[in-house]
Amino acid sequence: LGISADRALAVAATGTELLCSCSKTQYDQIMAVLSQNLGGGADAHLTKPSPEISRLAVQAAHAVEERKAEGFAVNAIELRRMHLSMNSVEVSLFSIASPIVWVSMGELKAELTQLSNGSAEYDLSCATFVLQDRRPSSGGRRELLWLDPDLKLEAASSKQIHVIYSVGPDSRTLVASLHGTCVNVVPRAFAEFAAFFTSNSSLSTSNQERGSAALRPQHGPSTSGPAQEAGPLPPPAGRKTMVLLSFEATDLMLPRDPDRRDTNGIALRGAFCVKYRSEGVKTQVDIEAMQVQLVVRDMESTCGTSILAPTEWSISMTRVSGESPRTQLNVIAAQPIEFFISYSDCKLALHIVTSFRSSFSAPSPVFSGVDPLPTPPAV
Repeated sequence: LGISADRALAVAATGTELLCSCSKTQYDQIMAVLSQNLGGGADAHLTKPSPEISRLAVQAAHAVEERKAEGFAVNAIELRRMHLSMNSVEVSLFSIASPIVWVSMGELKAELTQLSNGSAEYDLSCATFVLQDRRPSSGGRRELLWLDPDLKLEAASSKQIHVIYSVGPDSRTLVASLHGTCVNVVPRAFAEFAAFFTSNSSLSTSNQERGSAALRPQHGPSTSGPAQEAGPLPPPAGRKTMVLLSFEATDLMLPRDPDRRDTNGIALRGAFCVKYRSEGVKTQVDIEAMQVQLVVRDMESTCGTSILAPTEWSISMTRVSGESPRTQLNVIAAQPIEFFISYSDCKLALHIVTSFRSSFSAPSPVFSGVDPLPTPPAV
């Protein structure tokens, strides 16, 4: 339904299966095209608000004021609603000549809702999520993040990953939950996965300059005013921010040697809930841990030796800034905390810290040889 009919714009898309293979060079080219055509680098009239959208927003605001004047409680009017659902999505990411990771998502759903008062909500969820390390140095295929096989039946009625982000005139809220997720912490794999989506600054700048030169009119000076060159407006003062993170039945593995399969490490199991709230000069962080334990086990095994018995505890920190700043920290343990640590366990922990530090400090050679994007033809 178009907004020309004074109704919300609704877009729904569904699909069964999507297979995608993308290299770093292709990703940079796609992002360069999108930034030039959809990011304000192309025709100036594309960046202006649509007259239909403006008219509908004004009508919605007038209707709200009229209803309020009559003593009625009025909610914001929906302007846009977009929904995307896919039964299966598989994505393979490559560097110059070798694979990096393989991502699989089952029952992927994404929703966007925008209201007349400027509020918006983004909802992203998937029933299953698998991230595999496909680098040749790791042996080809190794799970980095996946759903615990013992919880598949239980997860049928829930989502492994669910993220909701809502923004309003004076508040921002992020809610994220992970259910039954196992993670193998391999620093180099996660670093190269993140670097895939990070463009080279000099490369991006040069291509943006070349793209802008190609799109710039050659018959006279630019007529764009200072309003078009102004950056985004700063966030309103005093905006409330809330973050809620929930991790249920989580298994986090810290391996001794991240580049080997036949290695052991320390696994962290349990459930966590993290709450962050910021309002004005006050910031509060609450962390709750339920049935958390530490186990020394092999990478490919699920059984091991416990070094921390299952326990429950909570941490609360409140910080107030301003003329009289103060910080308050509370730590509460619901039951005795029992450690069973040997000398070999201490050596294992030190070896993990050393290997992780060397992994983060080593330069990544994966994208050092990416060819620059071709120069666009002159217009």
